[in-house]
This record gives sequence, C-alpha cells and structure tokens, in this order.
Amino acid sequence: MPIAASLDTLSGDEKRDKVTTQLNSITMFGALAFRYQHWLTGNSKISKSRFIDHVSLAIEAQANVNSTPDPTG
Repeated sequence: MPIAASLDTLSGDEKRDKVTTQLNSITMFGALAFRYQHWLTGNSKISKSRFIDHVSLAIEAQANVNSTPDPTG
C-alpha cells in the first residue's frame, strides 16, 4: 500500500486536503529512503525488527499531521 493511502486510512474521519497527504507522504518517503539506505549498506547498528517497528510507529504518528487550511479562517 502506498504511503499516501496508508496515511489517508490512518487519518480516520479527519478532514484534510490532498496537499496535506502529499506533504506527509513526501516527508515519510524521504526519511525512510535515507534511513533504509543507511540500514541496507550495513552502516546501521539498528536491528531489522526495531527498524520496522519504528517505521510503523512513525507512519502512524505522521497520519495525525494536518496542515489543511481552515475554511472558516
């Protein structure tokens, strides 16, 4: 499942625009690509299970980030 779809699923009923989802996806992808590359090259002392657990928690936490402009403001 793409990061954007995961974030939309995790966000529940909260109203958000597509830009928020795109920004969150880019943020997560960039961070994950950097860390995963570091882990793959053997330069990381982090275990595979801890890396996966941390990534899962980070995606869940990122789902709550919402910069959608307030339509009443």
